[in-house]
Amino acid sequence: MQARKKLLLLCLPALLGGSLLTGCGSSNGAGSSTAAVNESSGILTLDSAGDVDEIYTTDYQTNISDELRSLRESGSYTLDSPLIVADPYGTNTTGLYLWFTTDTPATISYTVSAEGCSDFTRELYGDSSTEHEYLLIGIVPDTLNTITLTAHDENGNTLGTKEIEYQAPALLGSEDNIQLDVTDGDISASPADGLYTMLGNRTDEDNEQVDFILLYDNDGTLRSEIPIKSYRACSILFDSNFMYYSTSADEIAVMNRTGRIVDLYSMGDYQLHHDYIFGSENDLLVLLPEKTGKQRKTSSSALTAPMGP
Repeated sequence: MQARKKLLLLCLPALLGGSLLTGCGSSNGAGSSTAAVNESSGILTLDSAGDVDEIYTTDYQTNISDELRSLRESGSYTLDSPLIVADPYGTNTTGLYLWFTTDTPATISYTVSAEGCSDFTRELYGDSSTEHEYLLIGIVPDTLNTITLTAHDENGNTLGTKEIEYQAPALLGSEDNIQLDVTDGDISASPADGLYTMLGNRTDEDNEQVDFILLYDNDGTLRSEIPIKSYRACSILFDSNFMYYSTSADEIAVMNRTGRIVDLYSMGDYQLHHDYIFGSENDLLVLLPEKTGKQRKTSSSALTAPMGP
């Protein structure tokens, strides 16, 4: 059972600055669904309707989770014939949901290859298991991607491979975000093999224009686009299997490793003011003033909400 995390709202009388990173364009995308399959790739697409505000509701996320469960139960999925669904939860534009079983315990790695781009290789999370559920990121938008899955036994030996071709969709935001210009600096150390995050750059807390969290590799190639409702994501925090990020000036979402939003923290009568951190008592500390009026309260309040699906 995942512990409950307490949300502690720190209401301050002064406005404190926060760092801003470059952002992106606008669009919508979400909705309740019916599965359709791309015959050439075997990748399912859930028929979606609505907008990003619908994505960030627990009802929508629960409905998608139930549909994925029905799909898993409707067939026998293996490494050679996995269940693959394109961005089912609406939280990663080019992400692929993956589920299958193996006869023996295995760990899984994958490589994304696309013309003109460096290969993107990752070990998928989890101990050796016969049941596998993941969200693949790193897929280049508006491009034909070749994804190679590899299963390894507990000694690291290869049990099998599966190659998937995926014509990834265009970004919801600007296509200019796909590739950044990269300038090599004078440094002796190599950059870490991680992803650089652009949190967005909406300066007005009350704007209603959809924004995005953008994740780039070391070559400046976009590897993930996460739509948010408005404003900007002020920070990203990781705790066990969950990622915390703000979707607007008055909401923080909790995403699990499959891309599902499992919890939403509302700020109520307050607005985010650029930062939030984990506290020492299983709590989330959020810096914010009241939404209205010139007087700023200095009191603090706490809310509780369940963690995990």
